[in-house]
Amino acid sequence: MPVSEAVKKKALIKRAIQLEIQVSCLNPMDFSDIILPHWLKLARPKFHEELYALCSKNQALVMAPRFFGKSIIFSRVYPLWAALTGKCKDILLISATEAIATEQLRFIKQELESNEKLRFYFGNQVTDQDNGKWTQDEIRLKNGTRIMAKGQGFQIRGLHPDCVICDDLESEHVVSEDQRAKLSYWFNTTLRGSLGPEAQLIVVGTVLHPQSLLKELEKEPHWTVKKYTAALDESAKKEEETRKLMDERLDRMEAQRDAQNA
Repeated sequence: MPVSEAVKKKALIKRAIQLEIQVSCLNPMDFSDIILPHWLKLARPKFHEELYALCSKNQALVMAPRFFGKSIIFSRVYPLWAALTGKCKDILLISATEAIATEQLRFIKQELESNEKLRFYFGNQVTDQDNGKWTQDEIRLKNGTRIMAKGQGFQIRGLHPDCVICDDLESEHVVSEDQRAKLSYWFNTTLRGSLGPEAQLIVVGTVLHPQSLLKELEKEPHWTVKKYTAALDESAKKEEETRKLMDERLDRMEAQRDAQNA
């Protein structure tokens, strides 16, 4: 049956709207405002604009206290934006443990699966098990972009990501000199050795020890560095607490829905 002119016109209008929004989302901050306003609900503090600006740097190092919203920006908003816009094609999220990294990937998957605004403007990017990869620690979008989540220290053989985001690689074990040495060796040999010259590397974390990896990296001249102190912590903490309450509410709603469908 021939497609009617009305249907063709409707499809053209939809595509024009999609293109308009995609052009509007040429940077991750606008993408967050338009597609993900529920992730950072409070008024944007000035330092968040600075963090978003670092997403354009090839090597960025961010040191800030907890509750600054840095994980939302660098481990959720930015990789999702980069994947949808084609800025990066092979993204690797790394945290102190795989469980923490996969939790960040879970939030990204949730938006790809259920954010209707995202799905309208960027299309359904969810792949099924027969035609792609959609697991706890790795997803492959329909546009070909892969996002993986790993814990620090993992074997990187065969992987050559074009974007690596290291978010809070260090834990309470940073007090151990042996553990600091192991992390430093893994980061500087195994991880860096897997990266091509054009690969993007963003390292984000809280300084937990004066001889931590973050302080070691700060001495290297090629990083674009941003450091923040607890003086800004109160407003950031309130924002993080609000986000956690929203996340807990969404988790409860999902659990209730699953129970009803069981």
